[in-house]
Amino acid sequence: MNQIFDITTKKNYPLPEKLWLSEGTSYVGKMQIPYQKLIDKLGKSNQDNDGYKVDAEWLISTPAGIATIYNYKTGKNYCRNEGLEVEQITDWHIGGNSKNVVAYIGKFLELDPFELDPLK
Repeated sequence: MNQIFDITTKKNYPLPEKLWLSEGTSYVGKMQIPYQKLIDKLGKSNQDNDGYKVDAEWLISTPAGIATIYNYKTGKNYCRNEGLEVEQITDWHIGGNSKNVVAYIGKFLELDPFELDPLK
């Protein structure tokens, strides 16, 4: 079931089946963070993955708009046997309609500046 995590309330909320809030978002930054820390802060991945390039994805509401956190072409879905287990992934992409979401994600996840790389 698809959900959205709200960083203001720190809760996941269910989404109607045909509502795709991530439509129109694109890559706006990346970060280094262990998978377990994402689970601790956001809960389990709240989006169905595409079964191809993405293994885990979160949809997040921030004051700057919708954001997504996802791995891209690093896991078993894309790389098969050579791909990382989702628990081993530490390089994550951040998507959004605005690059301003990167700062909100970084602050919420308590990342050091060297762990966060916004798109210039």
